[in-house]
Amino acid sequence: MRKITQYDPAEVPLLADVVDCFSGNDRTLLDGHLTNFEAACDDFVLAVPDVHARRPIIADKATRENLSKMWERKPAQAARLFAAMKDSLPKEDRSLCPFCNLSEDPELDHYLPKGEYPEFSLFSRNLVPICGVCNKHKGVVVRSSAGDRVILFPPYDLTVEGVFLTMSIQYGASALASKYEISAHTGLTAHVLGILKRHFARLQLARRFEARANAQLAMLVRTVRGWEVDVARSAIDSWCKPNPFELAPNSWEPVLKAHIRAELEPVIAWLTARRLLS
Repeated sequence: MRKITQYDPAEVPLLADVVDCFSGNDRTLLDGHLTNFEAACDDFVLAVPDVHARRPIIADKATRENLSKMWERKPAQAARLFAAMKDSLPKEDRSLCPFCNLSEDPELDHYLPKGEYPEFSLFSRNLVPICGVCNKHKGVVVRSSAGDRVILFPPYDLTVEGVFLTMSIQYGASALASKYEISAHTGLTAHVLGILKRHFARLQLARRFEARANAQLAMLVRTVRGWEVDVARSAIDSWCKPNPFELAPNSWEPVLKAHIRAELEPVIAWLTARRLLS
């Protein structure tokens, strides 16, 4: 959950340039829709980030399905154009999924799903780096039943700085457990906060973050077992020091470390009460 840099305009291919890479029946089909597609793409750019309210322009199901397959059938020349566009992003933006801040080496895929919106199947601005897990959870959902946007659009959303991901530690009888949630932030509007919460739920980020954090908490307990209290306190505090170069502050690990550092004495008390420290 973070904003990423927009593509270098010099490396963003026009839709007509992508279509020029095709030949045969595919080229004929695309040429027949190119004018309408270009108009739709212009409207897309004007609407970002709230492109979810757009309605598909292809009504015929068979035509829509055929056009949506152009992404898989794109020639190598078109693939190279999109690869160069992705490579124009800073390394940190193209190497870590901006939807979850968990998975490395995300692939380009469609923000608005190509099956519903084939007019944007080959449109550069509709392509975002996304990991396979997030893409699977995202599916084809664009808006809620109330018509609200469900998923963040990383190149355009989250212009505000700050930490809106919060967590707490549950002190169980035999283990520490984490709980993550999205909280209000002074710089977030109610509109963006709502999108964040829907994004967080749709991509199952609470479960995914908690799995990572719980494993880290278990490792922490195993590591300090048998240590003297003061040694354990110093080591945990040192491990939790903030990283001034943190790429993704709204991710499970920096939020976990910040919380442990703030709640260090309750953690030490829990370890001591269970005779895990000497």
